[in-house]
Amino acid sequence: MIPELFADLNTKRVFGGWNPGWYFNNVHTADGHAKPSECIKCGKCERECPQGLPIRQLLTEVAAEFE
Repeated sequence: MIPELFADLNTKRVFGGWNPGWYFNNVHTADGHAKPSECIKCGKCERECPQGLPIRQLLTEVAAEFE
């Protein structure tokens, strides 16, 4: 769900409002999906990311914004 979590953060930063928070809580982290704060910071996702994003850092930002 990493791309969806980043979409929530980007949407919140660009447009604000309640909608990104609703999607974070009721869709993207509901039904057993992991929250960004549960990341164990192993770096596997960053090694596989085709865009070379600093995923661990970005997940920390998502957690700070929504959790």
